[in-house]
Amino acid sequence: VVMLNNNEVEVKVPGGNIDILTGTSVKSGSLSGTELCGKACVLCGSIRVTATKAHTFASAKKLFSAFAASHSWSAAERALIPQFPDDYPVAPEAIDIAKKFVNTRKDKRPMNNFMWRGITSYGKSTGVELMAGFLNIPLLRMTCNSTMETQNFLSDIIPDTDGAHTAELPDFAEIALEAYGKAAASNGSVARYKFVESNYVKALEHGYIVEVQEISRIRDAGVLVGLNEYDRAGAMIPLVDGRFVRRHPDAMVVYTDNVGYASCRPVDPSVIRRCAFVIDSYELT
Repeated sequence: VVMLNNNEVEVKVPGGNIDILTGTSVKSGSLSGTELCGKACVLCGSIRVTATKAHTFASAKKLFSAFAASHSWSAAERALIPQFPDDYPVAPEAIDIAKKFVNTRKDKRPMNNFMWRGITSYGKSTGVELMAGFLNIPLLRMTCNSTMETQNFLSDIIPDTDGAHTAELPDFAEIALEAYGKAAASNGSVARYKFVESNYVKALEHGYIVEVQEISRIRDAGVLVGLNEYDRAGAMIPLVDGRFVRRHPDAMVVYTDNVGYASCRPVDPSVIRRCAFVIDSYELT
């Protein structure tokens, strides 16, 4: 730049400061368009590229109508199936995941676990919602945080409203003890907190879709590793009360994650490798 400003180098640029390229028309197959530079040619045969038509919610439902009709849900389960207007646009990534899921139902190792990473506000969670809608499958969600443990994916702690509790509210230590089923109120009443199945377990047990959001925010990368043994259809999942549930063959897990932000941490490679399909979306359409 200094040499140009000092007129030490003479450069003739047509059209001011932008070098104008000569456009050459190409009319052969996939090369049809404007050739900006170089010389394109077809080596052999004839190439034709058909533009992919963007899907709407209505067209996606039509595409997967046979699979969607194969389900029989209760009224409570149908309430968990997202609904969208027919003209709502569907991201191609959601179609890709759905195709791989549906087309491998009869395989020995069907595609049940997926990962969708990318920039925030791309539409990953909305894409999962749309997919649950046009596949006609109930959707549950879990949102990760920095202090999560593997046990958080297996059970939730909720207040036990079945018994009458007259004592004052418990402190944190009492909650922790009662949550693990080892403490009861001093007056002989039942514990004030109880375990229930988490959304993750409910989805795996009943054949739903579960979206696990923000997995890279978990501080300990080994937390998700603890779920690796449940990644296949038919896997036995232990519950805190000693029972076991079996993973439904049609249960789907979709990990959605924002990457590259201050609170994001590396995800263990074994978790990524156990996903049948990983999508990276970094450019907004």
